[in-house]
Amino acid sequence: MVWNINIRALADPIAWWALVLAIGALPFLVVPVPWVAVAQAKMAIISTAVLIASLAWTAARISEGHFSIPRSLIGLAGALIPIAYAISAFLYGGSASFVGGRGEQDTLVAVILFYALLVLPSLVFANQFRGITASLRALYIGSAAAAVQSLLLLLPEAGALGALSERAFSVVGSLHDLGIFLGLIVFISSALLAFRVFDSWWRIFTGAVGGLSFVALLLICTRSADVWYALAAIAFTAAFFQLRIVRARHEGRGGILRRAGLWIALGIAGLAVGCGGAFVYDHLPARFQIVQAEVRPSWQGTFAVGERALDTTPALLFGSGPNTFSHVWGHFKPEEVNSTLFWDADFASGVGAIPTSVVTVGFVGAAAWAILAFLALLRFVALVRTRDTSFPLHGLSFAVAGASVYLMAFHVMYAPGLALSSLTFVFLGLLSLSQANTRSAPLQMPLSVEDWRGASRLALLLAVAGVCAYASITALRAVASDALITRGAFLYSQSQDVSDAVASVRLALAVYPRNDRGERAAVELGLLQLKELAARSDGSSEARVQLQAALSQTVGHGLAAVTLDPGNYRNWLILAQLYQHLAGAGVQGASEGARDAFMKAIEANPKNPTPFVNLAQLAVAEGRSDEATDFLDQALALKPDLASALHLRSQIHARAGDMDRAKADAEAVVKSAPDDPLAWYNLGAVRYAASSYEEAIEALARAIELQDDYANALFVQALSFEKIGKRADALRALERIAALNPDDASVKGLVATFKAGKPIDSAFPR
Repeated sequence: MVWNINIRALADPIAWWALVLAIGALPFLVVPVPWVAVAQAKMAIISTAVLIASLAWTAARISEGHFSIPRSLIGLAGALIPIAYAISAFLYGGSASFVGGRGEQDTLVAVILFYALLVLPSLVFANQFRGITASLRALYIGSAAAAVQSLLLLLPEAGALGALSERAFSVVGSLHDLGIFLGLIVFISSALLAFRVFDSWWRIFTGAVGGLSFVALLLICTRSADVWYALAAIAFTAAFFQLRIVRARHEGRGGILRRAGLWIALGIAGLAVGCGGAFVYDHLPARFQIVQAEVRPSWQGTFAVGERALDTTPALLFGSGPNTFSHVWGHFKPEEVNSTLFWDADFASGVGAIPTSVVTVGFVGAAAWAILAFLALLRFVALVRTRDTSFPLHGLSFAVAGASVYLMAFHVMYAPGLALSSLTFVFLGLLSLSQANTRSAPLQMPLSVEDWRGASRLALLLAVAGVCAYASITALRAVASDALITRGAFLYSQSQDVSDAVASVRLALAVYPRNDRGERAAVELGLLQLKELAARSDGSSEARVQLQAALSQTVGHGLAAVTLDPGNYRNWLILAQLYQHLAGAGVQGASEGARDAFMKAIEANPKNPTPFVNLAQLAVAEGRSDEATDFLDQALALKPDLASALHLRSQIHARAGDMDRAKADAEAVVKSAPDDPLAWYNLGAVRYAASSYEEAIEALARAIELQDDYANALFVQALSFEKIGKRADALRALERIAALNPDDASVKGLVATFKAGKPIDSAFPR
């Protein structure tokens, strides 16, 4: 039997549905497990859609023997972004510049997928009106689910699943992302209703989703002033557009109210809530007051970092490399940041997505973004200025152009999540589609293996499809790998079983070996394995072989991490901590390895004081107190109130007998960490050593107040009471220690010795 299969008839619908279903799934689809983040689910959606749609469309065109390219400036300008990212990534980027497993958007693979979302609508949707309306209908079905889920955030007792276990997250992303998305749906709904794009029940459904989104926006995102102002701006712009249509049709005052009334009301509402949102929020019921701490660098901080990072001509042109903002931030962040609560935050982006790309991809990348944004804005302005009344296609174009400008504006002011960034390029693609065939026919590209022109076009088509497929598959692998790493951490937190966590991390590295986060996780789990093996070792040759094998694997993972991304200081820190552990076990050369790795961490992130404290701890363990003090001084020069550095330096001074400096540092610790019982215990111990017994009792009482089972604090307090003659109070402290340790015979003996009238320290052999 001969099978006659019409590949085009089969492949074109597959590509069509892949795009439409992805647009519908983006707003609401997540994986209901706690170890798959919202951004990872969105990356899986767009990767799968691009993979299926690009391969299906390519197969259809090869079967057909030719393909056409719409003559669109937006599509052409969009290509500049992945080109700029590719140059920057190959010149300066490490493995993190190419792909990210946690939904990172400032990577080469991500922008390739974004560009695919831009060009595929023009290629796949042969019919403009049907393609745009189908996309918007799918979006509205997904938006209805997103709006309902957002309202469920107001009912925390109802619970949530997986990645949405916290009220500060939604199916779209953060609450800020949710607010931007809801504002987008409100605008598009108003546009579709105003221009009567849909009929019958689709019109009713559009209005219902728009109204539901407005209610959710009002209740959940009251304090998102930027969303309300943006909504007001685009609503007043739409009102102006409608007024021009009224004038063109000579509809009079009744036409003004009918056509522009909704937009004017929406604009006034946006201004009112934007100005008074904080007041409204304070008067909402408590369950409606959902708090999300959103911290990112300011404009000033982003520019300060960029100015330092782009100080050479190559860097000015191509930046520091995609997805390297956290590296740049570690090198050049303003000094005053270390005086805030976010001194150790590794910000992955600056104040906005596009300003971040200026730092990471340089002037070339910034120019690519600017050209694309300018063309979208130009198209929107042209639509606003026209008096064309040929609805509904013109109304669709206005809605799509407005959505594109709205989302692009937020990429300047904010760093949206993956769902919003994907929708931005989808709308740019629909905008490009709405312009297709309006001025000139598409560029026809015949395919053939019989002449060099046709063969070269075929090779180009296959190469582009191959790039899309490679980017999609790589993104899926990276996402799956990172999710498996998080799953390993989740399993360990649930059962404390290292073997299950190790199996999950090993699978993650098998899925995507170039995952430095997986290598770091493998080192952490390897250290736990080493402790377990050492604890149950019976000294046999088999036990030594197991221990040596685990040690070799763990060291290998640490070295692999720094090889994959030497610019990430966390990779050097985990390697240094591994060597530090081995140094404590007496492994020859481990101390030098730890010191070198800590110094590499400092090179990668010189504004972070933590590696200096780590070096000080290493020096203390080796008896080099003066060197440790020097390292701590350097840490405190970066962050004067760093509690860990002050605590360690106070102990060094106390051991050296410099009690005045020891007390000064210990008092500084409790000022910077007033709720830390260890800080108060350290202060009490130092005061006791300095014979300031009354002050020691006061500090130790605070430590015990913060942690009522703090046996060490109770013991030093008992010693202090004894020194000032308050034996009854000392006895009560000792009896509390005994109550906390009912099975400890030595504590019972201590209490008995003290009751017999002997000093507390007489119970200990000299």
